Amino acid sequence: MSNVIYDLYSLIMQIEGSFIQGIGFFIYEEHQTNSDGLVISNSTWDYKIPSVDTIPKQFNLEVLNTGYHRTVCFLQKLLGNLPWFLEHLCIVR
Repeated sequence: MSNVIYDLYSLIMQIEGSFIQGIGFFIYEEHQTNSDGLVISNSTWDYKIPSVDTIPKQFNLEVLNTGYHRTVCFLQKLLGNLPWFLEHLCIVR
């Protein structure tokens, strides 16, 4: 028998954090390679975190928990990381 308790508030924070991380990735990350094709920008020293000027001033988030979503939405392990893939829709590099 397994019991899982998941705090909805932490899920919302995970979704927001994932979205902001994606913004940082698409705006600041640079995949630099040398002439041999080896990655030279693969350390945390090169990573610039999103700042107050970068993140949205208003962040609206709604988690659906009705009907079909009542049994599916909160059971998805990767739900918090899915917003990471949405940044490319709203960022022009």
